[in-house]
Amino acid sequence: MAFGRHSPAELWSRAAITSELQSNRGSPTAYIHGYFSAAIHLAEQMVANRVPVDTVAYPALFLFRHAIELGFKVLLRGYSFELQSNPPLGEAGHSLAKLWNDLRPLLAS
Repeated sequence: MAFGRHSPAELWSRAAITSELQSNRGSPTAYIHGYFSAAIHLAEQMVANRVPVDTVAYPALFLFRHAIELGFKVLLRGYSFELQSNPPLGEAGHSLAKLWNDLRPLLAS
């Protein structure tokens, strides 16, 4: 049985995400998941409703990009903590290339 356009499994998944965001306020992984889920939702709506690409694609790409940025920063903090070093987050700002260049050597160690 479907509820509107969503199956019970989809509704449960969305409820679980909402619950995670509410119970883990401030949790970096909850924010990453939220941005990523919102981007997927926008992309699905764009395809399903034939929304013009210019209207939805750039906001969806921004959300994907921001999820990646937050993920890099979480990994940098985690690896830096484990290696007892200071993560160079302030220097990288929002540059994915700079964040990746800082993270890559930590992943190799």
